[in-house]
Amino acid sequence: MTQRGMTATAGVLIILNLSLIALTGWKIWDYNQPKPVVPQVQAPVELSQTITSSQGSFSITFPAGWDAVMRVMDSDRFVVDGSRQPLANKDVAADIKDVAYFDTDGPVVFEAAIDDDFAAPQGEANDLLIGKDKYLLSGRKYVHTYVGMDVGSQRSNGDKDYVYSFSVGGKRELRVTYRVYAADNVDNVKVVDTIVRSIRKLK
Repeated sequence: MTQRGMTATAGVLIILNLSLIALTGWKIWDYNQPKPVVPQVQAPVELSQTITSSQGSFSITFPAGWDAVMRVMDSDRFVVDGSRQPLANKDVAADIKDVAYFDTDGPVVFEAAIDDDFAAPQGEANDLLIGKDKYLLSGRKYVHTYVGMDVGSQRSNGDKDYVYSFSVGGKRELRVTYRVYAADNVDNVKVVDTIVRSIRKLK
């Protein structure tokens, strides 16, 4: 190999080595740079069981994991009794039981029903549309927090009610009521929003 050829080869090797050193340096620099934080988006609630009210007036879908849901057989009504919040769990089927009737003076965390004798809802209201085409329902969502004079024997300071109200003809109203009890300190209104959007009025 001539002197000129050896010089050219050495030059190429030097360039390659410098390129490799530069690339390695860039990779080290890039690795040490702060990376943007990607917000974690909660997956949509997996709704596991669609069921029709006992009188056939509406259907509703409950998420997997919801337990102690009662379908009341003498009315168009679903109830979750007590103050404990039901929790969604995609690995556990919703537990829905039929009961002949339901009556209580105690706390009720969730109720969905059609009736013509509801008390007027309280709180700040916003318009709400659910469903589409023949299943479209227009109503309002009310949010009420208990403070001061609102607090009584059944409710505590900081308790909250979410009421979803839809007129379904005449004086009849389809209403979903979700109650948050401050002692439990769990507010699953986003899950309940999803349940409400699943409702279909059938007659």
